[in-house]
Amino acid sequence: MGKPLQRSTNKLVIKENGREIVYLDKINVDALKGNIVEEKAYTLTGKIIQYNRETGWGKFRNSTYGKLSFRVASDKKKSLEYAIIDSMKSSNEVMIVFYSVRDIAGNLIHVIFEGFVNNAHLTNPFA
Repeated sequence: MGKPLQRSTNKLVIKENGREIVYLDKINVDALKGNIVEEKAYTLTGKIIQYNRETGWGKFRNSTYGKLSFRVASDKKKSLEYAIIDSMKSSNEVMIVFYSVRDIAGNLIHVIFEGFVNNAHLTNPFA
């Protein structure tokens, strides 16, 4: 039931007789898989080294943590795509805002890319 929430939609609501009986969003789906999305946002400085425009998955390199996998939520992919690709072309490091996704044991699985910090030059002029 949560499959559409992985890529194409933000929430799923099932109603019966006008009464909401199921509500799922991306955080609930991750929780169903046993994954926990941390509520606190973090920042990291580094380089985006890979990004797949179709899937929204990419790789970020940081001097402390090495290579991290990230994903961009489907509702933010279009608005962030230009800035992500532009940052890959630059030799400068960028500061990103993200949420950690951890498994039940607390191991970091990947991060959810939320946006850039202090990079006004990376905004999409076509958005």
